[in-house]
Amino acid sequence: MMTENQPRAAIYVRVSSTQQEQEHGALGTQEESCRRHATAHGYQVAEVYREVRSGGSLGERPQFTALREAVRRHELDAVIAYSPDRLARDSAQLDAVVSEADEAEVAVQFVTDAGRSGGVAR
Repeated sequence: MMTENQPRAAIYVRVSSTQQEQEHGALGTQEESCRRHATAHGYQVAEVYREVRSGGSLGERPQFTALREAVRRHELDAVIAYSPDRLARDSAQLDAVVSEADEAEVAVQFVTDAGRSGGVAR
């Protein structure tokens, strides 16, 4: 049961190619794991951003851009991704994203890499 006071999280899932998704159903697998993580940590899933694109430049991913805008507007309490490499291609990109989230007081959490998370703990 969801409540108005329950923290809101967005899930971001990404695969690099259509073939990856068709052969392995990776987006669905990532989303399912992220939803379990959200539930276990008391988050209401407010939005799921799904992308089939290479990591490339941060600006080349429309769903990721929309997620970053939601973070800047303070619409979320957390962003949950399956792993750091699904969110960003390299550590410089990841650091930039986590820094943006920190400024907005939004936690960044990873299902498979609990040691590397940013943002404000909720």
